[in-house]
Amino acid sequence: MLRTGLLLLAGFLAAACSLPVETFRATAYSEIARVQMAAGDPAGARDTAQRAVAAIEKMEDKRERIFGIPAAAIAQVRAGDLDGAHETADLADSDDGRVVAYTALALALVDSGHAEAAKAAAAQAVEAAQRLEPGRKGDEMLVNAAWAQAFTGDVSGARERADGFTSEEHRNGLLGLITMTQLDAGDIAGARTTAHAISIRDGQSENDAWIFSAVFSGIAGDSLTVLDAILFESKMPLKAVVTMRIGAAQFRSGDPDGARQSFLAAMQYAGMANGAWDASRSVSNVALARAAAGDLSGAVESLNYAEQLAAGQTPEDGEGRVGEGLDYVLTMRLAISRSGSPDDVLGIPGGAGQKTTELLVAAAMAKTQLGQAKAAAGYLEAAVDSRPSDGDLSMVAAAYGSLAGAQLRRGDRAGGRAAAKRTLEIAESVAASSEDRVIALFFAAVALARAGDVVLALETADGIEGPNSNPQFPELQHPEPQ
Repeated sequence: MLRTGLLLLAGFLAAACSLPVETFRATAYSEIARVQMAAGDPAGARDTAQRAVAAIEKMEDKRERIFGIPAAAIAQVRAGDLDGAHETADLADSDDGRVVAYTALALALVDSGHAEAAKAAAAQAVEAAQRLEPGRKGDEMLVNAAWAQAFTGDVSGARERADGFTSEEHRNGLLGLITMTQLDAGDIAGARTTAHAISIRDGQSENDAWIFSAVFSGIAGDSLTVLDAILFESKMPLKAVVTMRIGAAQFRSGDPDGARQSFLAAMQYAGMANGAWDASRSVSNVALARAAAGDLSGAVESLNYAEQLAAGQTPEDGEGRVGEGLDYVLTMRLAISRSGSPDDVLGIPGGAGQKTTELLVAAAMAKTQLGQAKAAAGYLEAAVDSRPSDGDLSMVAAAYGSLAGAQLRRGDRAGGRAAAKRTLEIAESVAASSEDRVIALFFAAVALARAGDVVLALETADGIEGPNSNPQFPELQHPEPQ
């Protein structure tokens, strides 16, 4: 679940199957540079951005440079050095690398308030994508570039590109990204129209374009929000994800009737996921979205349906997964209920076995979404007490970093600082010989920067080092770039 998602994130970042240490470090420096600029320290921000640029020279694997170069360029954007950022992006020595670099750069430029420069970067991404050979790889790159096109204001142009795909997978992926761009801009009606055009078939659970966009958003926007997409959306049918988000936007905008219809539709699409395990989890995530929007009775309705789906789980749904769907549903039910506790999670049939930490972390992240920071921390401390492995500890550290970010966004500076320091404590408890320490220290560095402790954040980012053995992740298989 989340552990696998973190490894997938690492793999996406590197576009390879080795740990992208320098990309994590460059991204951490980028986050720190943004904080320094916001605090009125442009000289410090530029110095930190140069650390990110220097990390590129340590990227021995050309595949890591695909995301390492834009991470460094974005650090320069955040430090106010737009010319330097373009020079760094131009270090990409292939068209697919240029698509990634300029797509990420366009998103970061929008985030930093440079609208015209963002449009120019998006145009360069599109030009690079169009130079690629037609086929799966070229289509994947064009999806990313066209998303940047929509993100920088040209929604109609991006829609035209979506309609030009012969591949249903890539057409749907781009339509989903356009839908979220419209939602972010407050255009609920436009988002509904775009989402309606997304097709769905039974058994569709993968949404690679969506998760890939989460990595882009993490590097170019907010690194501490990537975990939510990994845990709560990575195995949901894309149409279920966007319809669920539309429902949340409608509910918050004062349209409960429209929200209910959207949530019911999202529940239906989620139930079409690949097998009872994915389906029950997907519907449970719709329940969490309803609860977070304020529709508690609707959340219970969705959980009841999710439990029915989980009851139909069979060994054919995946080796070792029988019962896990129900465990997840029960965990979400406890998290949504204010009376639930870590002890209740441990009392779930699967809650005292290998999945203990994952269930506790899932509950904690759900509580974070619901704005219940104290309860979220309680679940995470229970996870620490469960004697987790290094891999499990990296999950807990990442979730604590996410909690710190959520508290800071809600104006709880003291709570955010405390959670950031706890993130570092947990990260430092991960064995130096483990690749999971890289992931944990990354989230600690970002959380500390957001909390305003720049000196400690820099020290933490400087300390991100790969394990001596530089192990490979066997479950990650990505093709060599052409």
